[in-house]
Amino acid sequence: MLVVLKLCVLLFAAQESPDLDSWDLPQSVDLSSSVNAAIGAPRDQGVRLSCTSFAIVAVAGYEAHLEAGRGKRVFSEEYLLWAAREIETSSNDALAFFQATAALDQLGLVKAKDFGYELDAYSHRTMTKKVLRKSEEWRARWTEIWVRRFDDESSPTDSELYSLCKEISQGHPVAVGMFWPLDDRISDIMEVIPREEVFGGHTVVVVGYCRDEAFPGGGYFQFRNSRGDEWGEGGYGRISFAYAKEYFNDMVGLRCWPKGHWEPKYVFEAEDLRPVTSTTSEDVASDAKIVHAANLWRGIWSGDSYMHLPLRESGASAVYAFDLPRSGDYRLGVFATAARDYGVIQIELNGEPVTEVDLYSSGTSPSGRIAVDSNTLDKGENTITLRVVRKHPKSEGYGIGLDRIELVVD
Repeated sequence: MLVVLKLCVLLFAAQESPDLDSWDLPQSVDLSSSVNAAIGAPRDQGVRLSCTSFAIVAVAGYEAHLEAGRGKRVFSEEYLLWAAREIETSSNDALAFFQATAALDQLGLVKAKDFGYELDAYSHRTMTKKVLRKSEEWRARWTEIWVRRFDDESSPTDSELYSLCKEISQGHPVAVGMFWPLDDRISDIMEVIPREEVFGGHTVVVVGYCRDEAFPGGGYFQFRNSRGDEWGEGGYGRISFAYAKEYFNDMVGLRCWPKGHWEPKYVFEAEDLRPVTSTTSEDVASDAKIVHAANLWRGIWSGDSYMHLPLRESGASAVYAFDLPRSGDYRLGVFATAARDYGVIQIELNGEPVTEVDLYSSGTSPSGRIAVDSNTLDKGENTITLRVVRKHPKSEGYGIGLDRIELVVD
């Protein structure tokens, strides 16, 4: 039977969305058959706390299938868990999304048959050079699409749920972390349950939605679980919009690019950038500080540190210069930091706006790769401007955190 749970970092910048009744999206979307065809039926995580690895591997597999346009992509959850330990961002199976995606980008993936999953116990398997060589094909190929960074202190906004549905309507499943019923109950329609009867949390892959007033909140999401294909209906269930509105914590999609698409030619660490002379940047530069982040999360900021820029109002900016040895067309990957006192920022190259990103999160975490399309840059000095557009409604400030920028020859 179908499971229905009912109640009552490209990051989508905070913005207003239309009311549910006027959403400019299809009434319903169901990617489950396409997902199964691309990555196989849902697999079982067993007793291990590895649901995030299962969700990210499922989304990555489907996106790799879309990028190739053919073939199954059944990747190894065990390998991603190993990779997270290898970069020292985690010592156990319980991963945050940003830990899993950092491991994915740095150390890639391998096929499930090359590094099988152990159901019943934490794995201490030794990696072989042969398997590790196979992972190289899948490194530096990923960008995150953050619908909502982690926030277990407030409910998702209508805008965030709209963005989730929009991702799905465009053919992309989304990994979702949420509060989950303590008794792991299964039923056609779950009754309203209070906060003390859920725990934080569990991770699934949302693969569909349906707008239907028969369900609390006006519809439901369809999701792929990690309890095997005998759970629910072939491993899938449904969650009402009302439950999602109350208990979804974070949501992230992925994009897979061709092999080596994001291999950098030049890397500029934040602390090595030169502040450009102006009143704003001089003030920011004098107050900027390097935050040593190894005590937060190891292995996911370059050098385990980032630069904190204490901007204090909308419109404030910090301008930094970097030198290129030759002119050319470059793609840019900006690696920033998200935090509870950070704002929505605009990134500019040589004074021209190129993208906008929301850096609010209820906890401090890396942004992941912020992808910037190809731009023609000149030999010699170029500038990157980080400008606060506005404050996220839940943010405590307007700050910015910058780790590094990477340039890839287009």
